[in-house]
Amino acid sequence: MKKLLYLGISLVMVLSAIVPAATALPNAPAVVYSTGIITSIDEGTVSQIPDPSYPFGFYWNVQNRHVALSLSGRTLSGDFVLTYSGKFDAFQGGSLTGVMKGDHKEFAITGNTTDVNPNAPLAFTPEGYPMYPLSISGDWKGTEGSRDAGTFTGIVVFIPTPDGQHIAAIVPSLSSFEMDLVSHGNGGDDGNNNNSNRNVNHGNSNHDGNNGNNGHD
Repeated sequence: MKKLLYLGISLVMVLSAIVPAATALPNAPAVVYSTGIITSIDEGTVSQIPDPSYPFGFYWNVQNRHVALSLSGRTLSGDFVLTYSGKFDAFQGGSLTGVMKGDHKEFAITGNTTDVNPNAPLAFTPEGYPMYPLSISGDWKGTEGSRDAGTFTGIVVFIPTPDGQHIAAIVPSLSSFEMDLVSHGNGGDDGNNNNSNRNVNHGNSNHDGNNGNNGHD
């Protein structure tokens, strides 16, 4: 993995002033499960697969890439790791599936990312490297330690590698993640949701869908 680029405190303050809404997540349901920041990402296993149906004739096949998150909430708090796999086009748009673990719980994750406009960076580092915002959204469901389910939204502000092909670093101060509760499960650990007929729905209970720079997520 490329060496993470250093962002000084002064730069973070300037960026926060320029884009105060960068961490605001629009259209959030009334019941917030947990919120926090996305702190880092590793390389995972990435390969370029030829496919004429994609922009530039290929897509990125990503396997077992790890994203670190720091979340807090009344029900869910602590450090988490999301391990995901997916297919992404040359502008970062695509779909992913994964597992998020932490706080003695495990969640199944399915989601989508939106294309990044390579001509519209959010800002630049002092060294002149561009930073881009990547939006992500989807669904989560507890599989261990919880049977709750809901939706999530996030904004990942990242610095690409010099060749523009990969994510070199995430800017935590500008990257956010929010999980919203749609339904309560039985809270059990046995894998059998026998009380699903007694679920209590909150907010918009119909939230059941999954939903750059030339890089991959």
